[in-house]
Amino acid sequence: MKREIERARIELYELVEEFNLTDPIVLLKSKELDELLNQYDELLLKEKSSLK
Repeated sequence: MKREIERARIELYELVEEFNLTDPIVLLKSKELDELLNQYDELLLKEKSSLK
């Protein structure tokens, strides 16, 4: 999952260099990255709670 997050982050940076921050393609990639980060956060929370 970390690789997916890093890939999405790099793609977002590249899109921002080419397009405006409010361009739909940039917003879509930002949303994708947010979803990946939320999934990763949930995974970490589950792992942490299972260790208690």
